[in-house]
Amino acid sequence: LSIPGQLDLISAYWNKTGGSDGQRQSFNDARQLAIKLKFTDGTHGVFVLHPLWDGDHDGDGDVDFVDFSMLQTCLGGAGAAAPAECEVFDFDNDEDVDLFDYEQFLNAETGPA
Repeated sequence: LSIPGQLDLISAYWNKTGGSDGQRQSFNDARQLAIKLKFTDGTHGVFVLHPLWDGDHDGDGDVDFVDFSMLQTCLGGAGAAAPAECEVFDFDNDEDVDLFDYEQFLNAETGPA
């Protein structure tokens, strides 16, 4: 999850530790992140983030063999427009699912949650 000009939440929190020791928190086992945000208008709140993971086609919080089976149907090569249901596999946002996206999928694979 990236907000232009703001914090990239995935790289900032993915490998951090924390908890009762008062240090920075990382994602819990359900891949959620609770974060307190303060806004420029003076308002604030605590939010639970449920980021969408590239490669997680079935939305179950992991990138595994089930997602890989769908990736296979989405591979179309460079320049071949990917259907909307394949958007989660378009890691470089170039509107196709090609070998670059396949390699990124392999890096994102987590196995079953």
